[in-house]
Amino acid sequence: MRRIIVIGTTGSGKTTFARALAARLGVPHGEQDAWNHGPGWQETPLPLFRAQVAAFTAADTWVMDGNYSRARDLGWARADTLVWLDYPAPVVFWRVLIRTPIEWTVKAIQSERMRVGEKRVPDVELAIRRSSGLSAKQTESV
Repeated sequence: MRRIIVIGTTGSGKTTFARALAARLGVPHGEQDAWNHGPGWQETPLPLFRAQVAAFTAADTWVMDGNYSRARDLGWARADTLVWLDYPAPVVFWRVLIRTPIEWTVKAIQSERMRVGEKRVPDVELAIRRSSGLSAKQTESV
């Protein structure tokens, strides 16, 4: 297990699980959602998205989460392990129901900051998202 992909439905906890697994293994974590969303939450152009996935998965060890068919051929071909989070529908529904208002709030804050040129989410917001155990998008510090 050197190159691991974590897949599942929306709300299954892919990012939360993948982040924890990567930390435990001491390897980089890649989140396809973060690469797929550009400024103002616009979809990243396909060539750029694929380049980001290709660059990340070129490493010897990693954990990556996401189900994007736009780059499945890259990640799956390079992975040696696939983890599929397959929870019952009521569990996933409950997670999405709880997570969605929090994500909308975080996205609104991030979008406003992107609009005015800020590129970093304050540490307090990141701590809230992580402590909630929810799969919110991460913003990289620049």
